[in-house]
Amino acid sequence: MTVADTSLTALRYSKQSGFGVVPTTGFQELRFASEDLQQNKEVVTSDEITGDRMPPDNIQVGSSAGGTIQSEVIGGQAPALDDFWLGALGQSSAFSTAATTSTMSSGTITVDNVTAGGNLDRITMVHSVTNWAAFPVGSYVLVSGYTTDAALGSLAYLNTSYQVVSVSTVTLTLTKGPRVSGAPKTTGNLATVGSVVVQRYGEALNGTALQYFTIERKYSIASSFARLQDEAIKGFEFSMQPKRPMRLTWTMLGKDELDASTQLQGSAPTAAPTNKSFAPVADMKSFAVGEDGHSFQLTAFNLKVDGGLYSQDEEAGTLGPQGTGLGTFKVTGRVEFYYEVGTLHSVYSAFQDKSLFYSLGNVAGDGLGFAIPRINFTNGNRGTSGKDQAVKGWLEFQAAKGTDPLVGAAHLIKILRR
Repeated sequence: MTVADTSLTALRYSKQSGFGVVPTTGFQELRFASEDLQQNKEVVTSDEITGDRMPPDNIQVGSSAGGTIQSEVIGGQAPALDDFWLGALGQSSAFSTAATTSTMSSGTITVDNVTAGGNLDRITMVHSVTNWAAFPVGSYVLVSGYTTDAALGSLAYLNTSYQVVSVSTVTLTLTKGPRVSGAPKTTGNLATVGSVVVQRYGEALNGTALQYFTIERKYSIASSFARLQDEAIKGFEFSMQPKRPMRLTWTMLGKDELDASTQLQGSAPTAAPTNKSFAPVADMKSFAVGEDGHSFQLTAFNLKVDGGLYSQDEEAGTLGPQGTGLGTFKVTGRVEFYYEVGTLHSVYSAFQDKSLFYSLGNVAGDGLGFAIPRINFTNGNRGTSGKDQAVKGWLEFQAAKGTDPLVGAAHLIKILRR
C-alpha cells in the first residue's frame, strides 16, 4: 500500500548548538503545506578499462541533504517560526524588541496631515491621554480599531502599518500610510465608539551568524522517522497573489539524512501554533515604494531572500560537507499592479533608489512586514492583453545596502513580526 501525504503526520525542528551537534530536546512542531527535503548522493563511475566494455564500479564521492519547506503565512509567528526568520537572516539574537502595545479606550484621537517634502505623506495621531514614549522614532507599528463614526465617516482605512517619524507627549507622527484628506478628523469618545490599538513590531536585520537545525519527519503508517541534520536556512521566498493563500518557502542546506525507528526526542515536542493563516484579502495592510507607494493597485507581490550560503568542500576521508560557508545576501522581488499612473515606471526609467515596505495584519493583532531601505527596479513592462482590457504593469526589483534615515542603520532587509 502506498503511503498518503496524510501519513506524514509531523514535521518538526530543533536548533543545534553548532555544526555536527545533534539536539536531543526542544523540538517544535511545524505547520506546512508541502516539503521536498531530500538526500543527494554524488557518484562517479570507475574509469578502469575492461574488455567487456562494462564499468566495474560506481564510487560514492559525496553526500548532502536539503530542499524546501513550504508553509502558509500564519499569524503569531513566535515562537514557531522566529527561529526560521532569524536563521534565514543570519541572526543569532532574538527580535530586537518585545512588542509594545497601547490600547486607547477613552479620550479622543485626532488624525491630520503633515506636509513633508512637499507631499502630504505623513499623518499625526494625537491622543488626548496617551504618552507615546514607548514608541521610538524609526520603529514600525500596526494600528487597529478605527471604525465608522457617525460624525466623521469611516476611518477604517487607517487600520494599517506605519513607521514612527517623531514622538512627543501626546502626538505620534507616522509615515508610509494612507493619505488623510480634508480637515483634521477627531474620533468621538473612545469609550463610546470603540478602542484603538497601536502595537509595535519586533524587528530583526540581516546579519552574519549561522544557525543549524535538525529537521525530523514522522511517518505514522510506516512507523519510521527521517532526520536531516546540520541544516542551515539558505533563505526564503514570500509569495502573495489574488485568490490564493500567502505562501512562504524555506530553503534548507545541510549535510545528510538518516532513517530511524524512533523519534530523536523522548518527550512530546512543542505543539504547532493554531493561529489562522493570513488572508490575502482582509489582512494586507500596507505596500509602499518610497513615500508614494499607495498610488497603484497591487495585485501580486513576490520577495526572495537568498542568504548566499554554500556547502563547504568535503574533507578527505569524508562524504558530507564540513560546514556551511557565508556568501553575499541577495534580495530580489517582483510587483504586479493595475496601471494607473506613470510614477513607478518613471522611477524605473530613471533608475532611482527607493525604499520598499510591505505589511500584513489581522484582527487578532498578529503582524508581519518587510522593510527594505533601498531598492532599484531592474526590469519591467506595462501592457494590455487585448481590446477593452485593463492595462497591467509589472516591475522586478533588487535590493542593495541602504540606510533608514529615521534610525541611521544600514542594512539590506528588516523583518517585522508580531
